[in-house]
Amino acid sequence: MTEDSVFYKPFQNMTESQFGITTISDEEFQFVKSLMYKETGIFLADHKKIMVQSRLNGRAKHFGLKNVSEYIGKLRADHGFFNSELTELINRITTNKTDFFRENHHFEFLRDTFFPSIEEKAAKNGKKFSEFGLARVQREKNPIRLQLHV
Repeated sequence: MTEDSVFYKPFQNMTESQFGITTISDEEFQFVKSLMYKETGIFLADHKKIMVQSRLNGRAKHFGLKNVSEYIGKLRADHGFFNSELTELINRITTNKTDFFRENHHFEFLRDTFFPSIEEKAAKNGKKFSEFGLARVQREKNPIRLQLHV
């Protein structure tokens, strides 16, 4: 939807709360951001606030809470609840897709940019790209043979 769209203009200056959605505060979002970083190493950018709220909304409803703010408040206030809910919170916020081939543009970069530059450097040293690939695979504990894929 573009900014010129007749449907977009009436909503462009509205906040989430004007749609009847209680939004989490910046402080509540900061709590979730810090928790996620501490527990998983995942950094949530500020623009992920609505995504976090959306993904935690079901948990708030599950416990009969009015909104995500109450859910976060319960996490902060009730140590037992926090401990029992932590794994579920992480599962709700993270994208649990472990498929190694999920992002095609990574392989396009390897095929179109990275591997050709390595091939060029290898050629300057009188080597073949496949020799570089084999040496790299032999040094790795769990080799992933990207070269075969691309």
